[in-house]
Amino acid sequence: MPEGERFKVEFRGETERDSQVSGKVRGTDWILVDPLGAGQVESIQTFVSEEGDRFVVQVQGSSQSTEGEDFRIKAAGVIRARSPRFAHLDGHLAVVEEIVHRDEVELTVYHA
Repeated sequence: MPEGERFKVEFRGETERDSQVSGKVRGTDWILVDPLGAGQVESIQTFVSEEGDRFVVQVQGSSQSTEGEDFRIKAAGVIRARSPRFAHLDGHLAVVEEIVHRDEVELTVYHA
């Protein structure tokens, strides 16, 4: 098992008003940070529309500590969607940019 400090970050909240998906988001990041501040990340985010349709984004990537206690995460993975509304996204590539602050998580998801 790699050496380092381990963090588990759980979050939940709302999507931005101008987002393509309106609703709620929740997720968990597992971060392993080495002594120099670089980290490995595994993350799962679940998006639920206002109508109750959902999709999941599962990614792996890297993190870097910033000044203070923030982490900047860049990760890539896959979108999983079973609901008819989001079925066209199932299996698509997801790229995630995330900033983890002490009391807030900023999350941006792109798909291709």
